[in-house]
Amino acid sequence: MTLETGVVRTARPGRGQVAAKGRYPEFGAPLLAERRLILLALDLAAILVALIVAQRVAGEATTDLSRAVVLAGTWLASAFAFECYDLRVASRTRSSLIAIFGAIGITLLSVLALSAADVADLRPFGTISAVGVWAIMSLGLLGAVRSGYVSLLTRPELRRRVAVVGDAASAQDVVRLLKAEAAAEYEVVRVMTAEGAPMADASVVDELVSSVRAQRIQEVILASGDTDDRHLALALIELYESGVEVRHSADVYEELTGRVAVERLGNQWITLLPRRPGGGRLYEAVRRGLDIVIAAALLVPAAPILGLLAVLVRIDSPGPVVFRQQRVGRLGRPFTVLKLRTMVADAETDGPVWARRTDPRRTRLGRFMRPTRLDEIPQLWNVLVGEMTLIGPRPERPEFVQMLSREIPHYRARHLVRPGLSGWAQVKFQYAGSVEDSRLKLHYDLYYVKHRAPLLDLVIAMKTIAVLLRARGR
Repeated sequence: MTLETGVVRTARPGRGQVAAKGRYPEFGAPLLAERRLILLALDLAAILVALIVAQRVAGEATTDLSRAVVLAGTWLASAFAFECYDLRVASRTRSSLIAIFGAIGITLLSVLALSAADVADLRPFGTISAVGVWAIMSLGLLGAVRSGYVSLLTRPELRRRVAVVGDAASAQDVVRLLKAEAAAEYEVVRVMTAEGAPMADASVVDELVSSVRAQRIQEVILASGDTDDRHLALALIELYESGVEVRHSADVYEELTGRVAVERLGNQWITLLPRRPGGGRLYEAVRRGLDIVIAAALLVPAAPILGLLAVLVRIDSPGPVVFRQQRVGRLGRPFTVLKLRTMVADAETDGPVWARRTDPRRTRLGRFMRPTRLDEIPQLWNVLVGEMTLIGPRPERPEFVQMLSREIPHYRARHLVRPGLSGWAQVKFQYAGSVEDSRLKLHYDLYYVKHRAPLLDLVIAMKTIAVLLRARGR
């Protein structure tokens, strides 16, 4: 068996050879999570400095801590919604500035909306002039932070030096992923693959260890799932103990894309399970309470809108006003979802059909209601009675679930949680209109199932608002 070694970028020699034992290097390029933390800390410092200056303009001698906390929390939700901490966005000055401009706008609107009961005080800013000062200063300081990030942290010498190890096809997939998603953060120094059998030869594994050390590689990405080999496992442990980051390609894929690579999992279905069953009892209890409160609160002002839309649906075309359809809920249990009818009556006389962006079955009113999601307002009742939740994978029809479960591995895992009005797939991907679309959409759904948490729910809620404003539905 031979070891194939490919150098993707020419490795720069380190300052002398590194000893075979001990931790190294003393200083390494920051991890992706560390880069995000640096950006987050600098952003928070920028908006809080701008707040202090704005409040001094308003004549306030001190800064109320509670006001600062409200502003910081609102900024973070807005910034995550506009992908300010997506490193693909942050590594390009123009896209980064567009993102922070949008986040500042939503932050202002959100804070002023929260302060609507006390408009004269304009919390947390004090006066109208202070609002303007904060916005201008924040834009300037955040722009300086983002320009500094692009100038400094994306320099070649601060990229993570990486070795990719595994079978040839999987290793090249990882290289393509890093080039496409994190070219400014990663430098692939070496690609090491074994022909035929797994890397079981001790001499081959020794060469891997010595190569990583000689070229001052900071991270090893295991491209294949073969970690059972004793020699390779011991080598990876030795490298990890020396200070080298060792990761599986599936974890890297999730971090870079916000998706779960279903095709890479094989039979490792257990990796799809939520980190805590059900997300944790307290988390589930709080979510259910918020579902009830928010759905009930929205149904009250929505009632006159629903009444008006019902009249318009009746006038626009013959057929029922409310459309009822079977969907698959949590753990595969069926339920009836409610919608305002947006298609002609008997639109599926020949059986279920995927909806399309310019679907000829839509009514005149449906062409307006579907992109704006107004037809889904009745689903607040589904949320109120517990069949759905505000945030979760969108419920699918039983006929499509049966077909997709046969075509796509692990499809049923999306039913581990209650379906939602909006979800990670809805704000990150287009409407699924084919098996292939559903396959890609599942990548996002399973990421949410695995990683769902209050912050992710909040980000989805903020992104949903942006999607609605852009009328991107079908």
